[in-house]
Amino acid sequence: KIEGGRASNDPDVHELIFKGFGAINAARRLGVDELRKAETYFLKALALDPDAIRAQVGLGAYHAHMAVQLFAPDPAPHLAKAESILQPVIDRHPNLSDAHPPMGLVHVARGHMDQAMRSFERAVALNPSNAGSHAQIGRALVSLGHPQAGLEHVLYAMRLSPRDPMLAYCLAFPGYAQLEFDLRLYLTHRD
Repeated sequence: KIEGGRASNDPDVHELIFKGFGAINAARRLGVDELRKAETYFLKALALDPDAIRAQVGLGAYHAHMAVQLFAPDPAPHLAKAESILQPVIDRHPNLSDAHPPMGLVHVARGHMDQAMRSFERAVALNPSNAGSHAQIGRALVSLGHPQAGLEHVLYAMRLSPRDPMLAYCLAFPGYAQLEFDLRLYLTHRD
């Protein structure tokens, strides 16, 4: 049972949710068509059980990924939809770790890195094994001007889950951290 939430009793709902999150992960490799499958799975799950919390989180995650992965020409409607789904879930079930990372992505897409970091930190507090959130904390720290601390978080995430489907993104984060670090060093010594 989901802590603070209600798990569906319908095995078909569980299967649809599982397929939906699988499609979100596959979309990193296969693109927008796979991500749209995720939306279909979550909508079907919610048609069977409108109170299925993980299906709600999945639908919010779908909208966050549509915006963050730049699959939508105008990400604003997807960000608004993600937030309108995820925030009530977080308000009702603050200890549901799965809801915080997609909300963090909404904040990243809006450029609110302080809020993003708080979402990812909450996810890690609830689930210390969440490698993706550790990496996103690193990304946020780099954006906030702390490249060394950010790099440490990203490298920790990569050690925590070396076969993670998000590893390709994690590999880019150390490059961003190093570029930020080098830029700051250059600007400091330029004068």
